[in-house]
Amino acid sequence: MKIKIIISVLALVGQLTTYKANAQPNAAKMTEDEVVLILAERCDKGVVYIDKFVKMAKRMRAKYNFPVSLTLAIALLESNGTNSELAQKTGNLYGICCSFDWEGPTYSMPHDQYDDETGKWITAWTCFRVYPNGPEESMADFFSFILSEGRPWYSDAWQCNMRVDCWIQGLSEFATDPAWGDKLKEVIERYHLAVFDKNHGS
Repeated sequence: MKIKIIISVLALVGQLTTYKANAQPNAAKMTEDEVVLILAERCDKGVVYIDKFVKMAKRMRAKYNFPVSLTLAIALLESNGTNSELAQKTGNLYGICCSFDWEGPTYSMPHDQYDDETGKWITAWTCFRVYPNGPEESMADFFSFILSEGRPWYSDAWQCNMRVDCWIQGLSEFATDPAWGDKLKEVIERYHLAVFDKNHGS
């Protein structure tokens, strides 16, 4: 098993060398492996780390009909490519706050959020969830969070199946940034994340 993993990683590294040596590939022709390499470079993480995260996102797609592209885009946006203070110190890649149903460890820090009443950004101390078991735990809890019966404001999104735009609109209550949806679409396009949902009705 370890030999197979080593061979796979070496193959991906070889692809990365080829990718860097050539011009940016045509987005429509990119493979999943090429996108994994782009994400590894963007996040400054190993290929194995990114590949494992993508595979879990695919399991979530199979379970919840949630696009892999959007699972990855939200994590990239909310955690600044897994490198934000929150992500580094808590494993929280989705920016999920403590909220009423959280009984696990917490971490408080200043957080910028948009004030609808004043139309301005304000900074407030906010309690966030901590995930000792890493990014996989963070992803699993993200789905638990948005699919909880205690959050009926997401109910429209639950009907979206694999429609990315529909999910983004339905999850708008999750965001403190009025431009959140547009930023997600930009991340999906910039990093060619739609490749992971080909042939899955996205």
